[in-house]
Amino acid sequence: MYCPNCGEKLISPNQKFCQACGANLIELIPNRKSIEKKSIIQSRVQPLSRNNLEFQYKNQQMQIYEKRGSKTYAKICFALGFISFIISQISGFISYLIIPLPYLVILCSIINITGLILGSLSRVYKTKSEEQEVVTGLRKAGSVFSSIGIVFNLIYLILSIILAAIGFLI
Repeated sequence: MYCPNCGEKLISPNQKFCQACGANLIELIPNRKSIEKKSIIQSRVQPLSRNNLEFQYKNQQMQIYEKRGSKTYAKICFALGFISFIISQISGFISYLIIPLPYLVILCSIINITGLILGSLSRVYKTKSEEQEVVTGLRKAGSVFSSIGIVFNLIYLILSIILAAIGFLI
């Protein structure tokens, strides 16, 4: 017989308490004779103990990790997000610390559009990574960089358009 609470094999069929978890077997097993018939069937099947379940879970996680490869989507997500963030910072430096000349404003607008595209692609790869890979810090960092990059690129793009309009009016 096995304990209905933890699945541990009982030493004696007349036990009052489980030796592993301490469960009251008199309350948990009201009719012992029907359970003894089932215990013959259960003796052929290995019970699921906590250690066994943890082992199975870890084994499944390792299979997922091995099946999914080397976090390719997470790496791409991080790289694109980081590049998007760096592009936004370079564009901001070029267009607002250096004298805003019309050709620099147009160049910065193109750079910001590129940063927006890369940030958006990073978000797409983040979604693919969530579907097919285990959780990693690399994906989380890439997601943060891409979000910040998208916001800054969008702000700088709007400011570049405003500066271009002002520059062409003057």
